[in-house]
Amino acid sequence: MASYVGVNNKLAVKDSFDEEDVSDDVDDEVFIRDGKNGFKVDEERGVKRPLMAPRRKFKTNNQFHSDICKKPPCKIFCISFYYAFITIVSLTTLFGVVSILVIFVDVSSLPLERIQLWSVGSKNYDKSIIPCTDMKPNDVWVRSFPKLTSEAAFKLNDVNKDDVLDIIIGHGSVVDDVGVPDDMCKSFPQKGPPCFGGVLALDGETGNTIWQHWTRRIVLSIDCSTDINNDKINDCLYSGMGGMLGIVQGKDGTPIWELPKPGYEETVDVYFAQFVEDVDGDDVPDVLASHTSSENILHGHLLLLSGKTGHTLSFANTPGEKEFILSSPQILVPPDSQNIVVFATGNVDSDEGGLYAVPLFHLTAANISENRKITKGAILAPPVLVDLSGDGTEDIVVTSDNKVIVLDGITLKEIWNSTSLSLNTDSMQLLNSPTPGYFNDDDVPDLLVTYLAGNTFPEYYYSQTTVLDGKTGHSLLDSPPIHSGIVDAPGITLSYTGIGNDVFLFWVAVCTGHEDSQEKFSFLKGTDLKLKPKADLCKLRFNSSLEMKLYALNQHIEPPGMLLYSTVARWSIEHNNSNLDTENLYGSRMGSSWSRTSLHGTSNFHHKGDSVQHLKSSHLPLYPSQTNYQQASQESELHPTNSFERHPNYKHSHNWRPQEPVEVLDRLGERRYPNSGLYDGLSFDTIPDSENIYPQEVEENLGDSYKLHLNPGRDERANLKIKMKRNTKKQSSQSIPRIVSPATLVPPLGTSKGIDIVFASHWLPAAANVKVKLPKDEDCINEKIKQTPVSPDNKQLFDEIEAIAEEECLFYRGVSRLPIETISKEPLQLTVYRLNLDCSCELKQSNEECTRALPFHHQSWPNRGSNVYFKKRYSFI
Repeated sequence: MASYVGVNNKLAVKDSFDEEDVSDDVDDEVFIRDGKNGFKVDEERGVKRPLMAPRRKFKTNNQFHSDICKKPPCKIFCISFYYAFITIVSLTTLFGVVSILVIFVDVSSLPLERIQLWSVGSKNYDKSIIPCTDMKPNDVWVRSFPKLTSEAAFKLNDVNKDDVLDIIIGHGSVVDDVGVPDDMCKSFPQKGPPCFGGVLALDGETGNTIWQHWTRRIVLSIDCSTDINNDKINDCLYSGMGGMLGIVQGKDGTPIWELPKPGYEETVDVYFAQFVEDVDGDDVPDVLASHTSSENILHGHLLLLSGKTGHTLSFANTPGEKEFILSSPQILVPPDSQNIVVFATGNVDSDEGGLYAVPLFHLTAANISENRKITKGAILAPPVLVDLSGDGTEDIVVTSDNKVIVLDGITLKEIWNSTSLSLNTDSMQLLNSPTPGYFNDDDVPDLLVTYLAGNTFPEYYYSQTTVLDGKTGHSLLDSPPIHSGIVDAPGITLSYTGIGNDVFLFWVAVCTGHEDSQEKFSFLKGTDLKLKPKADLCKLRFNSSLEMKLYALNQHIEPPGMLLYSTVARWSIEHNNSNLDTENLYGSRMGSSWSRTSLHGTSNFHHKGDSVQHLKSSHLPLYPSQTNYQQASQESELHPTNSFERHPNYKHSHNWRPQEPVEVLDRLGERRYPNSGLYDGLSFDTIPDSENIYPQEVEENLGDSYKLHLNPGRDERANLKIKMKRNTKKQSSQSIPRIVSPATLVPPLGTSKGIDIVFASHWLPAAANVKVKLPKDEDCINEKIKQTPVSPDNKQLFDEIEAIAEEECLFYRGVSRLPIETISKEPLQLTVYRLNLDCSCELKQSNEECTRALPFHHQSWPNRGSNVYFKKRYSFI
């Protein structure tokens, strides 16, 4: 696309475009509008939200029109010239069609997959673009931060003016919770409050800390797209739990303003906030925030605040009484250039909610009554803006329950919707927004989605990932992969040259040894809702451990794709730099035990339509054992350390081959498992382990005692309780990995090829005293209830009988309902990775070239958050 000079004239806040004032010689270009800076070309404004150029009209009263063709002789001449012109155009078109047919016949001997790459792109390009079939992840830097967590989408901002984009992270801490005393902050470097959250700026080149701003609660969203104080460095807006909202200077993290702490902190949360155009006329962009309060009943609100001072400009309730906002509103810019706020409402406990659209200027007067409700049903994930209809205006993609719905960005009418059903006829839900990208061989973006199968949050049995055709909504995967864990973080997209070569980067979660299990479960009645998301479900369901994985998938690779990262492979790195006395922080409120299980299965990636059956290694590096970090683990300061600086011998180790059989001994040396290359150089103490929470001696002594008719005697019951109590004392501590923050792409450093990605993982202690019922437990309970002649109408007595049956049936399985007082003593930390992703492919002919990652500013979907839209591509080379 040619570059254009930005228009210099500025518009007032409520000014609209006058199409008569737009010159006909201005080509379509994407501009940025805000009240302060007027219009600017997209490249000048960085991550600001682009606007489509105003559509032009033909002018009927143009002063340059003459009357020379009004006289009859002139009309005759014009008609003759017209027919001559039509004849020339027809002959030229015929000649072009014949030429195209000749060319097609000439190249028809080539494989189809090489011809289809030419269907869109440059007419004169004479190279065949071959897709990526292997991707090599190389660590650029890794940084660890004890006691921190992260849930906000990462943002990029060059805060030290070295022409390298730095990483801005919104974080929390392992002690963040309502009612936690400020004395907990004494264990943090600053030795005092606040310490429960903050904003952290890391040098993009080295990963070193540039500055850190501490906050009183966890930060949930960041927007660094605007320079508020005119120092030529974008400043960062942040929001979070407890009604927290403020702006810090990009250069050093100094506060510009922050809202005061509300008197009812535990009932107010600001989930998302973003910069919008200036609405109060002070030439400074303002702030739109989604706000939820729950004094007596949950309510949602939209707020407009002054970007300069933080003063509230307007406050509007969401339309529904029981609807609140859990996702980021999006700014839709239709052809008339009037900004429309698109926001979603929902409720985790019901299906109440919907998608609404309201003009931004209506919000300035707190007038949300004239909104338009586009869809019905709870929507918990942010809308995605992507042009699927090809009209040049972004359409709206939302998820509601188990549906993906596409709405026209101009008419707001439905284009298509796709509904998924579970393999086991369970209900399916979508909690994350789709990930758009060019997956198949057309010029319409497709959508990667991950469904969760289960009853309701967070009681999900498994997840299933597929890709939906952007034209029809039909699944493009013959066998969508299934994983036994639940994913929190949405994906991003790598844009590559060529048609259908884009790569989805997405997360999966599995219980090791039960990677594709679909077994149902349910929490025991009375389980605290706050504890359910913190439960170690892999341990409770399978006596296994949770593993998080990052995959890269395109249409040329067998699902789930190429493995780029695993929490198992990085276990020692992610436990190397924390000195946290968890018992002092949590008392007896948290805790569980770790279980190590074997790594079953291999990851064979097949090139579609190729004779090569196994791809090359995913090149996951190996890391030193936990014992090598004992010295560093004694450090109490928060300053990050680089594992490679302390262990250079491990920097370039790429020995793990997921598809190759290898051997790993369990701690007893009784079994051998695949993939010992994963643990080369690691002692067995490196890998977390514990005794079985369900004692083997219980199963041996019971024999057939699980049969429903058996009621163990008093002595046997006492012996089992003693054994289970003894086993509980043997439990070692356990934490579980969490990946919540969406990753972001970053331009590669220096002469590096490919493109970089930045993401983070953190570990939290598993909630104690959470129990689940498995299918065999349900059968046992139902059978015992049938043996008791109590009518369900007698609710009190029936509930008592059910509770007794539940306790006995869990007891048969070796699960005690007695409180567990052990807590997690594992080091808890946030680990931030910057990886370089280098793609390779197999070239067979001289006129072939390997696909290349597009430059960062041409990446279609490099990150997540507010003011993000899918950048449509007009060339595929």
